[in-house]
Amino acid sequence: MKPNDFQSARIPAGATDEAEQDERLYADTMERVRQGATGGFYGGIAVAVAFAFLFHDIANPALYWGWIGAFALHLLVRAPQLLRPLPASDAAVHAWSRRFVIGLAVAGTLWGLSATAFFPATDSAGRYLLTATQYVVAIMSVAAFSWYPRAFAVFITPLFALMSLPWFLHGSPHAWTLLFLTFATYLVLMDYVFRNAKVLIAGLAMRYEREALLAQLVERTDEAERANVGKTRFLASASHDLRQPLHALGLLSAHAVNVSRDPALDPVLHQMQSMTRVLGELVDALLDISRLDAGAVKPSMQRFKLQEVLDSVVEDAALVAENKGLTLRVRRSSHWTRSDPVMLGRIVQNLLANAIRYTPNGGVLLATRERAGRLSVEIWDTGIGIDQSEQKNIFGEFVQLDNPARDRTQGLGLGLAIVARLSALLDCGIAVRSRVGRGSVFVVTLPIAAPDAKLRGSTPALPDEVLDGTRIMLIEDDAAVLEATRMLLQSWGCQIFTAVDFDSALNAMHVAASEIDIVITDHRLGEKSGIDIAHALRARATKTLPVMVVTGDIIEYIDKSALAEPCVFLSKPLAAISLRAALMQMLKTNNLLKSESPLPDSQ
Repeated sequence: MKPNDFQSARIPAGATDEAEQDERLYADTMERVRQGATGGFYGGIAVAVAFAFLFHDIANPALYWGWIGAFALHLLVRAPQLLRPLPASDAAVHAWSRRFVIGLAVAGTLWGLSATAFFPATDSAGRYLLTATQYVVAIMSVAAFSWYPRAFAVFITPLFALMSLPWFLHGSPHAWTLLFLTFATYLVLMDYVFRNAKVLIAGLAMRYEREALLAQLVERTDEAERANVGKTRFLASASHDLRQPLHALGLLSAHAVNVSRDPALDPVLHQMQSMTRVLGELVDALLDISRLDAGAVKPSMQRFKLQEVLDSVVEDAALVAENKGLTLRVRRSSHWTRSDPVMLGRIVQNLLANAIRYTPNGGVLLATRERAGRLSVEIWDTGIGIDQSEQKNIFGEFVQLDNPARDRTQGLGLGLAIVARLSALLDCGIAVRSRVGRGSVFVVTLPIAAPDAKLRGSTPALPDEVLDGTRIMLIEDDAAVLEATRMLLQSWGCQIFTAVDFDSALNAMHVAASEIDIVITDHRLGEKSGIDIAHALRARATKTLPVMVVTGDIIEYIDKSALAEPCVFLSKPLAAISLRAALMQMLKTNNLLKSESPLPDSQ
């Protein structure tokens, strides 16, 4: 038997060379044959001992001892081949199989001659017992050699041919009947073994196929994980490198609008500011999509009062709706939920922005309802609506159903794609119902959580603060960003102390003494990070020192473990209105800390 004998049963592996797989099939088959033959080896010894005991006193001594001696010699010769493991090399396996087949031919001949040796010495019942024993040996060999049809044929052919011979030599009237039964049994067993071998070998080949596919899957998974790590690293780098110039450009355009004295330039400056904002939104959205797809964003699940998150979103959306002439109504809720407040706020923010964008007149409603033990945050609008056939497509990237000309003022078509990914991360349901010309409703489903006793109190409202005269230390190693930020802050009336690295920040702190109200620092500053600088400056300050870290990196990757007190983290590119709002809030919080008991730190 050769490896190519297995090709009819072989399942192509795709990842393994065909010749190598055939050799592996052949070697594994021989090992199974060896194991089966080993069991037959011990069974043969038992039958031979039984024959020796039964016919010791009645058989012809010459025939008796001749058969016993030949069978014992055969067992001694074959024992090492059957009891030792199969050799490792392909050539040695083929040599082993040739010796094995020769040994089987001898074994089949000896079992066939057993009837000739003992037939004359026994009566009719004993002769039938001999023939029955030979049938049993033949049938038992089916299990041992089902993997190797040729071996079975080599063994059973001389056995069946010789077992009928003594019946004819001694003129038995049943000789022809036994011959016919023997021949029929021979054909049935041969057909069964050949068919069974194909099934067994095909099953073994299929196991190789599964192993090969599993190996491919593991390899592809490793490649995907490496690619994911590479993508994450790229995002961390691209996030900083793309946002840094956009950040500077946005601040410069805002400053130009503030200081312009030429009315003819106003339309150009406002258009430049608008395009910078759109470009920043596009970069942010694309990086957000990439981060979500790369698994770089992990939710921080916590209990919180749902309305507080909704209020933070409504504050910005209300101004946009008012400028468009729409009404934005809010149905307030006192429920608590468990989720990631930042991600949930982003989901509601995008849905509100979408509702306002596609509502030409009328209004938008943000409502919270309790349904079947869960919370439903619902955003209703009286807008253009979405056709039933298009509702399954709206959560794809760059899908804008009513913007064929790709008007950038109508958004980028990424908001709902981000909503879908964030919803999957938070495991909250997202559904849409809509009628063309009547409006739409988007529903976000959340769990209801028990209130946190430590957080039940609300923060009292504080009067607005002005930025005029605010003393700010600005730390930035990018000259363009530093200058743009400095000019914008000075246009708001702030007094600015600048630094480009850790040492110059400490010097500026020494010059300003305790006059600093807020520190604004970039995160990447050579060997020292913005967090390192925040920690060092706070250690030298004589009062609470609010710190804002503005970074182009992915905020989730920033190690904040060195901070004893929290910082405000904002991502580049940072719009001027967002920077101003953050500064106002920091001043409010700082004033509250000076007049009230200290609040617990929170990161």
